[in-house]
Amino acid sequence: MIAKSSKTLILSDYDDTLFRTDGFFYEVLDQLSQLGFSEKSAAIQSDVEHLRRTLGTSASYDFDGQIGAETYLRLAETMNANNSSRIYSDALRFYNQVAADLGIEFQIATRGPKLWQQLKYSGTIFQSDSVTFDCFNNSNKVDRFIDNITIADGGFRYGAEDTIYERLVVIDNDQRYFQAFDKLTKLGVGAVGYLVYRGNARFYGGQAIAHV
Repeated sequence: MIAKSSKTLILSDYDDTLFRTDGFFYEVLDQLSQLGFSEKSAAIQSDVEHLRRTLGTSASYDFDGQIGAETYLRLAETMNANNSSRIYSDALRFYNQVAADLGIEFQIATRGPKLWQQLKYSGTIFQSDSVTFDCFNNSNKVDRFIDNITIADGGFRYGAEDTIYERLVVIDNDQRYFQAFDKLTKLGVGAVGYLVYRGNARFYGGQAIAHV
């Protein structure tokens, strides 16, 4: 039996929480053009802008199908140099502090197509430190977390890990993902959520909410 530890698991959102996405889409399109994929770049831009106009979001767009694994590898090489500068300075300070704490495990949970999300991960400190970068498409992150939790020995395991955690901390910049947060505490998981505000009005209508 694995003895209960006092470890805390931090599950952090990525886009606009740790990583600044402003301009990233157009930077990728520019790099695609420079790599000789001008027609593909123009087609992706047209498709995405059409979805944003008609549906208000491009979340369901099949970026992975458009990029493909081989193109992704070429893009990743060119994006490496710029991705580190997209990590928010306060997020970097926070990560460096928790990474040095043996009582904390830091993981990233991000919603979106795998190859597209990995383009943002490539070349960052999170990649160099081999931070778990979990990409998924579930609309409700809390349900995703619950699906990966196993209650055991006075704490909980997460995913396939053997570590038993005592406390869960969830960090996100979108308050919608905290609406089912009480499900975690009902499982008996000691959980707390922190809502990060980056001044993005599309999430909060300009109203800052600091903590849930």
